[in-house]
Amino acid sequence: MGRLSVLIPALVLAAAACSSPEPAAPPPGHVLYRGAGYTFTHPAGWTERRTTDERRSPLIELHGPPGPHGAFRGQVIVARRDRYTGTMRDQLLQARAFNTVYGRQILTDRPHRVPGATEAHWIEAVYEERLPGGGTVQVKIVDIYALTPKGTMLNIAVRAPSAEFAVAGLPAVLRSVRVAS
Repeated sequence: MGRLSVLIPALVLAAAACSSPEPAAPPPGHVLYRGAGYTFTHPAGWTERRTTDERRSPLIELHGPPGPHGAFRGQVIVARRDRYTGTMRDQLLQARAFNTVYGRQILTDRPHRVPGATEAHWIEAVYEERLPGGGTVQVKIVDIYALTPKGTMLNIAVRAPSAEFAVAGLPAVLRSVRVAS
């Protein structure tokens, strides 16, 4: 009975670890953001704004400070579609069409691993954005599409002016994305 009583709790803990990945520990200067069914870290001090998209689905926007050019030094925008009935392929067809229509140059388009997601994909692109005072700035954006075990399609978009993407701490944001089951 001694070995069995040790083995059963160990199996329960292993199953729990597989079904709900622990959020990544925030790197220095970052904080953990817990959304409905997902987590990620972002630089401390960013502001949050909650809105809805054209389908009235929730949007979460996190904004870094504005740069001298008027664009935010970093942003994370999370869109979600609960009870998603399409496939990842359907979502990617829409995403690729959106990138084409808006003149974005796709740099990377590949399957991606997001802990806790049943399927995920990474699309990285660059585009020119008009600034409030005139002129343009090149923006780098990475969209992570993640399908949750409960059938929610998440789009976690991380963007900043290309020259500031790394210094804004956005690679750490991308590494920290987790989906709760």
